[in-house]
Amino acid sequence: MANVNNINIEGAMIIWKNFSGERDKFNPGKRGFSVVIDDAVMADELRQEGWNVKERPLSEGADDSEQEWTLPVKLNMNRYTQVWLIVGKHKNLLDEDTVAQLDVVDIVNCDLSIRPYEWEMNGRTGITAYVDSMYVTIRENKFAEKYADLD
Repeated sequence: MANVNNINIEGAMIIWKNFSGERDKFNPGKRGFSVVIDDAVMADELRQEGWNVKERPLSEGADDSEQEWTLPVKLNMNRYTQVWLIVGKHKNLLDEDTVAQLDVVDIVNCDLSIRPYEWEMNGRTGITAYVDSMYVTIRENKFAEKYADLD
């Protein structure tokens, strides 16, 4: 495989969030989410490089022109991964214990850098997507700024 660069997406739309790593019928208990790739050309280029880009219709019965492409992204909260929560003018680095709150907040913007992990097994190859850094802006509560300076 060729050397593959990080993918950087400003204003990323993330779906199927599981920052807590909770096990359910769709997830074996791993932290992660999917990011929507809104450009068909980009989705095709990523797929050709070996990324695990998924394609699905936007709605049931939709024709081929109404497709959505998603990229599953894993979150490994190691010392190299940074997930920042932005509320108003405050920025907080999340850790393994606090990142789960992203499952329930109203995300208004997400800037995301995805790190590739190139793998090979039994003659097959591919690229798994991991969060490198992530800046998540959430909808601010009406009173958050008023009480921001209190301990």
